[in-house]
Amino acid sequence: MADEWEKLSLDDALPRLEANDPTLTCLSLFRNKVGDGGAVRLADGLRRNTALKKLNLGSNDIGGTVLKCFVAWLRSNTLEELNLYGNNIGDEGAEWLADALRMNTALKKINVYGNKIGDLGVARLATAALRDNTTLEELILGGNNFGWEGMGSLADGLWRNTALKKLSVEGINIGSEGLEWLADGLRSNATLEKLDLSKTNIGDEGVIQLADVLHGNTALKKVDLRLNDIGADGAARIADVLQCNATLEELDLEGNKIGAEGQARLANGLRVNTTLKELDLASLKFEDMKQIMDIVLSAWLPKVHSCLYGLFKKPQKRRSLQVILFISLCIAM
Repeated sequence: MADEWEKLSLDDALPRLEANDPTLTCLSLFRNKVGDGGAVRLADGLRRNTALKKLNLGSNDIGGTVLKCFVAWLRSNTLEELNLYGNNIGDEGAEWLADALRMNTALKKINVYGNKIGDLGVARLATAALRDNTTLEELILGGNNFGWEGMGSLADGLWRNTALKKLSVEGINIGSEGLEWLADGLRSNATLEKLDLSKTNIGDEGVIQLADVLHGNTALKKVDLRLNDIGADGAARIADVLQCNATLEELDLEGNKIGAEGQARLANGLRVNTTLKELDLASLKFEDMKQIMDIVLSAWLPKVHSCLYGLFKKPQKRRSLQVILFISLCIAM
């Protein structure tokens, strides 16, 4: 089928790309040892191709210089999704990609996770992808080397952007300083629906700044705050958001340190909230079980199942905890 990925070797894929095979629309060369030499061959094979819609080049040891070979093709092609996960394009590659994005009107999703991109490269990408480009909907920037300065560039782009729906900066050590920049951009953005801030070291201070934005935000539906060293103070501000925000549907707080006090505050927020569909509190200590049940039982009955989702979906959950929560659900119904 046209929407299914075809996993091919480069040698097998090139003849079909050069022939503009209309059945080859989703090509995966993931972990195919393509390298710079293979990437040059691929770029040459793609020059006249207009059939390919999705291309996965993840984990192929592709450097930044070689991306210049793809610029002309990307500027006017019909490719909708480009995955460069786990390569080594760096700032130079980010600049070549930005050059292509300025004129591209087809790409909807770009993944450059783990490519050693620094503040300069992110600044170029932010300008091209968020200010000049008007069609990109998803930008995955996690696992790179930029910091709060790069976040400033992203914030400036978000302030003007009206197309992006998902942004991920997972694993970037932006801290509360970077979150402060991002918050400024989010205040003026009305289209971003999914934000991944997992493992970004924002802590309570960063969450407090984010909460200020979420109070008035009417676009964000999913926020990922996993593994951010969030404590009771941060949980309290999130609880305040849950009482007034009518848009947020999914919230991931896995692996934080909200404790019993934070859980109690979240329970209070859930008693008022009517829109949250998924709350992930995985990795809480076993002795905090009572607080988890309070959260479940405080939710409106039609959404009890959804609140449990984050507690049941992962295989490492304790069986005894699941049994108690199942009993609580039966009582509630």
